[in-house]
Parts: sequence; structure tokens; C-alpha cells
Amino acid sequence: MVCITVKNHRLWGSENTFSLYAELTGRNANLILTTTEKNPIILGSFRQVSDKQSRFRIIAPGMRYLLPPPKLDAWDPLEYLSPHFHTEQKPPQEEVTLVRWCIRHLQGVGPFLAREMVDDLFPNPPVTISQIQKALRKLTDPLTPGAGPVSVFLSPETGEPQGIFWKPSLRYESADRRDFPSFAPAMEFYARTFWESRKEQNAREQCRKFLEKELNFIHQEIQTIESLLTSDDEMAHLRSAGELLKLFSQLPVIAKRPDGAEVTNILSPNAEPFFIELDPRLTINQNMQRFFRLYRKAQTRNTLFSQKRKSLEAKKREYLHELDHLTHFPKEEIMPEESSLPSPPSPFAPSGIRKFITPSRNEILVGKNDRANHQLVTRLAARNDYWLHVRDFPGSHVLLRITHSPESREEDLFRAARIAAYFSSARNETRVGVILTEVKHLRVIPGTGPGKVTFQHEKTLTISPAIPEDVKKIT
Repeated sequence: MVCITVKNHRLWGSENTFSLYAELTGRNANLILTTTEKNPIILGSFRQVSDKQSRFRIIAPGMRYLLPPPKLDAWDPLEYLSPHFHTEQKPPQEEVTLVRWCIRHLQGVGPFLAREMVDDLFPNPPVTISQIQKALRKLTDPLTPGAGPVSVFLSPETGEPQGIFWKPSLRYESADRRDFPSFAPAMEFYARTFWESRKEQNAREQCRKFLEKELNFIHQEIQTIESLLTSDDEMAHLRSAGELLKLFSQLPVIAKRPDGAEVTNILSPNAEPFFIELDPRLTINQNMQRFFRLYRKAQTRNTLFSQKRKSLEAKKREYLHELDHLTHFPKEEIMPEESSLPSPPSPFAPSGIRKFITPSRNEILVGKNDRANHQLVTRLAARNDYWLHVRDFPGSHVLLRITHSPESREEDLFRAARIAAYFSSARNETRVGVILTEVKHLRVIPGTGPGKVTFQHEKTLTISPAIPEDVKKIT
């Protein structure tokens, strides 16, 4: 049985904490989400159980949550490990039957643990109660403080933890490893490393999709530009038509047609025939001016399109380089370490948001405009994040996320306050007051445009505007 407390920081109401019960009980395993009150109410479950399926409890939304019924006549494993424990029962000597016996008689022991115990007992029959106690103690001893070493193996490719081991493992013999004196710090490192690595992988995947989408758009834009460019042959035709119409009275006309005239091109080395499209409503001089005007327009359009294509191709090369960098990301840049250095930044950031990393690895987000300010407060902020804004001056909304090193909260608040003052119209002032409060005390003012909020329980820090030197800008 594992109970996990879940806090949803994106909910604005007071009911934002839930309990997730993971009942790992063999074939009847279940995941059940409940409220956190004294008598919890079921909100949802992986598998619903009706009164026809179980006479012990009903699992359905709206029903009161009850713990699974204990095994009848089963022993508490801690009591079973006591040296004073005594029973007249004799364990069976067949391997399969012994697995079922362990599951039946030991509270909290399922098929996996029972199989692990029996594997240690065979092939050395006969099996006694003291031998079963020894096998169970072998499984539980690594969980006690100071029983280490306990190791966490890390993937050489991604830096993601592969598991927690208190026995040697040939499978991960060549992998990077962290050793801990007991299970608790190993579990803490595993959880932190796993989520940081997964967060980094998700950010890279999101960035990869963004880059591929942008590259596809750039490819389509370049194709559109190439289809709109006037070819060199067309440009030469327009210019030659205008030049020949200048000399039209001296040209030998080969044939006249309703849509134009075929003349001898005296400007070409071979005096080839040349057809000139003529508008019958215009004079020869006006047709000449029309061809020169079309030529100048095509020339200007080609120049502008060529500049745009050049800019798009430069951006395409930049995105391709970033995509290649994501594909071949160095291990040391993504693997979380137990050092005080900042974690590698996410390569993707929402549009309109500046991002900074403090020495304690906490994030400071700054809105560039009203829309970004609104997005910062309504979509990116968690309830316990800190919101900052310069007092009595227009400026950016600033968000401080305390995700690492809570003991550095005060220093990071002053850093965020200096940044909030810097990105405001009070940047050139000597001393400025900056308001700060938790996001849960903010309320968006409806109907007043993006970025307009009210706040409560605020504090004011008086600082000088600047971007601190120990703060690293990411985007």
C-alpha cells in the first residue's frame, strides 16, 4: 500500500490537495484518487468494484474509501521476524506451494516478494520457519538506516536512473552509479534525478517538435517565394520587349497578329525573331512604358523576395543546427548532479517570456508585453510561486519559481525584485519599491484587458534596478 499526496497548483480553489492510493496487492491491484479529509471520499479509480464483485467494500466515485481488508489469520512481517515468534505450522516443501503459503500467511507479501524469498530457499530443502525468517529479513534489512550501501544506476545515454539496488547487478555493471548509506537517501536521489531527467527530456521533445514545425513552415515559405520569383528568362523578355519598342519604327516586322507583332531582334547577335505582346488599346510608346514598368516591378519584387529567402535560409540553418544539437545532446549536460551548479536550461521557452536561472537553480520568468504578462499569471504560474511588480510604475510581471534550495528563497526574491525594477519604466531610478506576493493571492480583473490583476497580502522590497551578475539569462 502506498499513499501519495497530490497537489494540483493550477487549481485556484482551496480544494487542490488529493490522495492517490496505490494498492499493489497482486491481481486485485488498483489506483484510487480520494479527498484528503478524515473519512476520504473516492473521486475516481483505475478499476471500479461493485457490491456484487466484493462483499468487503465498494470502489466507485462518491463512496467512502476503505482500506483493503487484511488477510485472514496472516502474520505481521515485523512480528514474524521477532526472535520470540513461535508457530506450530510447518511450511510446505514444494516450491510452488511454498510461494502460495508465503502469500497466504504473511501480511503485505505479494507474489513478487514471495518468489524472491523462495528463490533464496531452494534448492536447499528442507525449509523451516527460521529459514523463511532469514529470507524475509534479507529482503527487509536494506530498508533500515545504515544498512547500505544502496546504489542508484544511471543510464549512460540519458542520465535517467535505472533503479535502486542493494545487490550487485551485472546488467548495469558498466553504468554510472551513485552509492548511498541507506535506502531513504537513495530513494530521494532517484526521485529527484528521475523527474529532473524526465522534465529535461520533455523539454527537449517539446523543443524538437517546435523546431520541426518551424522548419516545415520555413520550407513552405521558401517554396512559395520561389514560385513567385520572376525567372531570368522572363526578366530578359520584358527588358528586350521594352528596348525593341524604343526602336519599333526601325524594326523589320516579320508578322502582325491581333495580340502583338513578331519582329527581328536586332539587339541579339543572331537577329532572331522576337514576339512582342501588344495591348491594342495602347500606343507603341505606352506599350514600351508598360514593359519597362513590369520589368522594374519584377526586379524590385525579386530583390525583396531574395532578401526574405536569404533570411529564411539563415533561420533554417540555425534551426537545423539546434535540432542536430538536440539529437546529439551531451550526457553531462542533461544528467542531474548533486552539485550546486545550475541545471541545464530548457531549450524551449514560451514566446514573449524572458527566463533567468538563479545560482540556487530557481527560475525567474519575465513577461515582455501585456499578453505575455497575462500568460505568465494565468497559465504558467503555480499557486505557491511568487509574483513581483514594480510599485507605481508600468512594468513587466515577474514570476519566481522556488523549485530548488528553499533556503535561498530570500536571496532569490531580492534578485527577482531587482529584475522586476529593471524591466520597468523605473529602470533609471536609484531606489524603487517592488511589490511581491504569492500567486494564490492574485486575481485577474475581468474585462480590463490582458495583464490586469488585483492582489492581497503583499510585501514591498526597496531595491536598486539591475540584472544581478550571478543570474544567468536563458531566453
